[in-house]
Amino acid sequence: MCHTPDSPHRSARSEVPATSVRLILELDAKAAGIRRADLEARFGPNFSLDAPTPEYPPDYPAYTIYSCPWGDLRLGLGLGRASGLLETVVIDAER
Repeated sequence: MCHTPDSPHRSARSEVPATSVRLILELDAKAAGIRRADLEARFGPNFSLDAPTPEYPPDYPAYTIYSCPWGDLRLGLGLGRASGLLETVVIDAER
């Protein structure tokens, strides 16, 4: 991935588990500046929430999950330093 100093993208990677293809994009949450309200305006209010349990690290994001015909769109929102800002996008497409 091409990264420029002013880009909000930190990393991108793919995983290929047995039943899906997963693309993961990590953002500099403060540079991207995307809030939960922005996501709801774009994708709507029909989502499920996957909040981290106490055994996860304190900076682990809470995921807003949108079920789509092709799989799931998981949007990780920061709970620590970047509270309420988008920091991870996971596209989990079913095979």
